[in-house]
Amino acid sequence: CDSFVSKSRLHSLPLIETHLHLVAMLGMLKHVQDGMPKAEAVAPFAAEFVGTFILAFMYGVCGALGDETWNITAVASALLAVTYSFAPISGGYFNPAVALANWLSGHLPWKRALMYMVVQILAGFVGGLANWTTLEFASMVGPRNNFSLGQAAVAETFYTAMLCLAHLSCVTCLRNNPKGDENHFSGLAVGFVVVAGGYSVADISGAIFNPAIALGLDAVGHGASGLGPLRFAGLQLVGAVLAAILFRLCWGTEPVRGRSLQVRILAVRNMKRQGSGFMGDTPDPYVAARWGPLEKRTSTIRNSLNATWSSDNEFYLGGQDLEKQPTLQLEVRNENKGQDTSLGHLSVDLCQMPLGQWQHVKESLADGHGADLEVQVMLLEQDIAADLAHHGVSEPTLGNRLMCELVGTFLLVLTLGLSAVTGSSVAPWSVAAALMTMIYSLGGVSGGHFNPAVTLGVMLSGRGVCGFFLGIAYWFAQLTGGILAGFACAAFQLDTARKSHPFELGRSFVAEVLFTLMLVLVVLAVATAPSQPSVTAQHMPVGLAIGCCVVAGGFAAGSDMNPAASWGLAAATAAWTGMVTSVPFVTCTILSSLELIGGILAAIIFRVTFANAYHVEEEEAKEYAEEY
Repeated sequence: CDSFVSKSRLHSLPLIETHLHLVAMLGMLKHVQDGMPKAEAVAPFAAEFVGTFILAFMYGVCGALGDETWNITAVASALLAVTYSFAPISGGYFNPAVALANWLSGHLPWKRALMYMVVQILAGFVGGLANWTTLEFASMVGPRNNFSLGQAAVAETFYTAMLCLAHLSCVTCLRNNPKGDENHFSGLAVGFVVVAGGYSVADISGAIFNPAIALGLDAVGHGASGLGPLRFAGLQLVGAVLAAILFRLCWGTEPVRGRSLQVRILAVRNMKRQGSGFMGDTPDPYVAARWGPLEKRTSTIRNSLNATWSSDNEFYLGGQDLEKQPTLQLEVRNENKGQDTSLGHLSVDLCQMPLGQWQHVKESLADGHGADLEVQVMLLEQDIAADLAHHGVSEPTLGNRLMCELVGTFLLVLTLGLSAVTGSSVAPWSVAAALMTMIYSLGGVSGGHFNPAVTLGVMLSGRGVCGFFLGIAYWFAQLTGGILAGFACAAFQLDTARKSHPFELGRSFVAEVLFTLMLVLVVLAVATAPSQPSVTAQHMPVGLAIGCCVVAGGFAAGSDMNPAASWGLAAATAAWTGMVTSVPFVTCTILSSLELIGGILAAIIFRVTFANAYHVEEEEAKEYAEEY
């Protein structure tokens, strides 16, 4: 982020306290007492407002006062923190593009998605206003450093898609969050997208990836730049659409996590007498509850204008898709004299209802002539049936696995190449973040190799984890993703003075072998070997451990440790220079061969050091093969 304001303006910082009081007040909404029965329904929107406001203000403060080296990590840390804090309340979206992607993929009802987007954009404007009033500037949204609008647009689109894909895969994906054993790496995966994309494209587009922040930071104050943020916001929403498509291609059809209802009928009051005559007949009321095709009813209370139930009034309705059945229908009926007539009805919106909390509803009945109904409703999450085929869902196909390897490798190599284009001094940090995010996001489908050397090591390690033909297919997908990313990176290269060698391909061949060996060995150890006994089946250390190998090898020797990356950078060099037979292809061939040798050596060492992995019972070995 560029430094727009001198450090001497610190005298204005006390005003920040005023805006933090606003944040605190909004956060208190979810603690409102039962005197306001709809407080729980407000809580998710308050959480989205607070989270988005924090992110918008964080962007502005970093641009004005932060350290240029650590600004991106600071913003990523804020996103990680608010995701872990508020995801249990609202889903942790904080971004209209993320909300849109979740609606398109079927994880969020359209009404809730639209309301979240409005709240997020409002929070972005409030964050921009706080930024302007305390620091006296508006952040400029648009291309940076002589890059074109088209180049900035592509950068924002790709990394907004990556952010949305990480949220879909790690926060809301049901396969990655089995009932009772939800993952704990979702915040890491989402937050580190900002590290991956921020250090790669901050000097190209500003690395915003959020329409609410783009609009809020730019549109408030004297520095506003007109239609620039609107263009960025539109392109970021295109990234959301791309993410929803990629999610479906990678994960296939998602199982439907059903919802169930606990309904407790309390009372019907102020009913009128029915029928003709001087006084009419006193009704014999009962209440019917309908949710989709399901229907339950209370017992009948005889001769009552103010009926109260203490038994036969609580029932369970289960197994419905909330998006298809968003309302509970309640009807008060009269069983008087053998006739069954309606005394009024009430619709309860379930989309705004939090999970696992009793909601008290007391409202007038439609067509009830002044009568009102008092009920309690609790929305519950229903377990996914063990047989996913019951929900029309099958295991990931070969096509799903290959798409995961292609997409993950593409984003990994894109991050590496754009870091080279912008001359990032912390490229290994951003590449490691991209690898970690993709492992957490797509590893549950393909195993998260994204590297021909890793695939070779896994193939040679045996145990049926990755067969020969699957490994060859993975190689094809990985190399395709790497080369496509290389061509994409070439479109960003501006420095004609470096036209002969715009992309470097490693510094030490010996280091390339040894660091690739370390990377592949760590993958084999943490992702395919029998794990220690644990109460959870989730493998949180996997992405962190593998990503740390990239940090180690990248900072120590500038190692790629990935043949797909080597070929991608060679393709970028060829596309930029126009020399298809240039030196980089010779270097790339040698480098890729050494990286594959590292994978072979890793498989040999694994067989020696993890001998216990080869004495697992046949049935357990089959489980490892299915999971990885």
